Amino acid sequence: AAGLLGTAAGKVVYSSANKLYSWNSATSETRLLLDAVPNEIRVTAESVYLVLGSTKALYQLPLD
Repeated sequence: AAGLLGTAAGKVVYSSANKLYSWNSATSETRLLLDAVPNEIRVTAESVYLVLGSTKALYQLPLD
């Protein structure tokens, strides 16, 4: 199942088929960010911050 996880500055982050994607409204580009769905997520104009797994490790992924 797909789900919207966050938006910021024309960028959309969503999950589909247990993967994390971003979509840029200015370029219509879709990009695979991660081959997993995080426990928690925060989206800014430049980055996605996410928490993965039982260790609660924090990661930052650039959106551009």
